[in-house]
Amino acid sequence: MKVLYKIFLQQDENLILGILARNNEYTLEDLQRNAWLAEIRILKSQLAVLKTGHIIFEYTIPRIGERIDVVYLKDGLVFSLEFKVGEKNYSRYAIDQVTDYVLDLKNFHKASHNRILVPILVSTEAKYSLQGTTQGRHLTGGVPPVRFSM
Repeated sequence: MKVLYKIFLQQDENLILGILARNNEYTLEDLQRNAWLAEIRILKSQLAVLKTGHIIFEYTIPRIGERIDVVYLKDGLVFSLEFKVGEKNYSRYAIDQVTDYVLDLKNFHKASHNRILVPILVSTEAKYSLQGTTQGRHLTGGVPPVRFSM
């Protein structure tokens, strides 16, 4: 589901959740529903200061089939956000996961080949952090994965 950021900010979270649920091809469990609500709330609060952009929820990577929680497009940059709602840590697995998503976009999504791709891991209950790692720096177009908490 691709949405212009201004429309996203204006919409009720339950309406956005309903659109996500309607477009979801899998059984909607409470865990997924609650995660989407948390993602919506976080994105609304954090993106409110931006003037432009597009948000894509549950983006399926071509030829791979993996789904990125959220892709945010702004000024030619592609931000891949992997949410770990309720997580208190930045697990190696989750860092690898968001890095792999960016690598898959770079290799299997033609429009991403020449873009700067920014992998972001959001662990909602982790100790505050806004820092990158060196893992994947050369593979993702020069931008290392960023760990972010709320």
